[in-house]
Amino acid sequence: MAINSSSFGVFGITILFFLSNVAIINATEPIEQSTTEYPSRCEKLSIKLCELNMPYNMTMMPNYLGHRFQEDAGLDVHQFTPLTKSVCKPHLVYYLCLIYAPVCTSSGKILPPCRSLCHDAQDECKLILKEAGGMDEMWPKYLSCDELPDHEANPDAECIGNPKVKLSWSLPPPKEKNQPRSNYRLVRNKYKMHNHD
Repeated sequence: MAINSSSFGVFGITILFFLSNVAIINATEPIEQSTTEYPSRCEKLSIKLCELNMPYNMTMMPNYLGHRFQEDAGLDVHQFTPLTKSVCKPHLVYYLCLIYAPVCTSSGKILPPCRSLCHDAQDECKLILKEAGGMDEMWPKYLSCDELPDHEANPDAECIGNPKVKLSWSLPPPKEKNQPRSNYRLVRNKYKMHNHD
């Protein structure tokens, strides 16, 4: 699909450059790390994107993608900066931070985002991704929504976005769609979120 660069502007060209890099990175799967070899640990959140936008300040490493150190996770998530400064915010930021800098839990277990939160992030980015060649080609395979728990199919799925998983903070409201999704307003429960000042 040809894009008229004069109407798309400098910002659009920056987004296209970013998306072409993501398409190249797409070929590489995330590093698999054994949680037995590298046990989970909570630490102060230092990834700027998440530190500035998330309602918690403690994260767990290794993360969902197997990064053992926030420095490595921060370098990886930095590639999405052009999208997080576009119409893709806020759902994309929440989704990326829950993957790259998951909230610290008292159980020591990483709570991934639910599939619905991933779909909300994709929905926000559809226009830009469509202009750049399509959702399937440009959305990184290692961030696939299909790999995440689906609380709509399994009401007991332990993931952030499932109303049964109670948190001390709220997610952004879901995108408006033809069919309403579950309420994202969440309150405290057994997954006590550790927030240290």
